[in-house]
Amino acid sequence: MTTKSQQAKGKLRTKKEYIDGLSKKRRNVYFDGHLIDRTDELQMDCINTIGLTYDLAQDPKYKDLMLAKSHITGKRSTGFVIFIRAKRISTRNRT
Repeated sequence: MTTKSQQAKGKLRTKKEYIDGLSKKRRNVYFDGHLIDRTDELQMDCINTIGLTYDLAQDPKYKDLMLAKSHITGKRSTGFVIFIRAKRISTRNRT
């Protein structure tokens, strides 16, 4: 698992580290009215897709495509996370 000191040095998480991190979070995901684990089989298509972005970001062939500069820290991060934040801001600012 990536530690805070590794993150401070700019080390990106791997797909495995991402999934391990999800499994340690509290259960607050519902499917069809039932509380499920964050790593429940029902979630795995999404989890694998997001996890792939972490692995591709570490591949020199895709690194420039998969990373974006964070508007918060100024460091490069997986673009997937940054794009979600931008969408939330864009949606929130609509009148």
